[in-house]
Amino acid sequence: MLRKCYKCHKPGHFVRDCPSGGYGRGGKNIEEIPDPHHEFPVTNVAEVTTLFENVASLIRLATLVEGLVTSAENATKMTEE
Repeated sequence: MLRKCYKCHKPGHFVRDCPSGGYGRGGKNIEEIPDPHHEFPVTNVAEVTTLFENVASLIRLATLVEGLVTSAENATKMTEE
């Protein structure tokens, strides 16, 4: 799935790289960032499903990273003893 910019809703870039300018790099005031509950770019069930799948993938990735960090910490403790 091609990612869309949450600002201009065009594919191929993220908000921080949006050619229309805005609150990406260089930043703007927090007041200029739209409330995500007010204007959410999801328009159909397929996009909601994709979002849920992406969230589930991120949770699995976070769990994997947490396990790797724990393993690295344990290995460091063992080498220090």
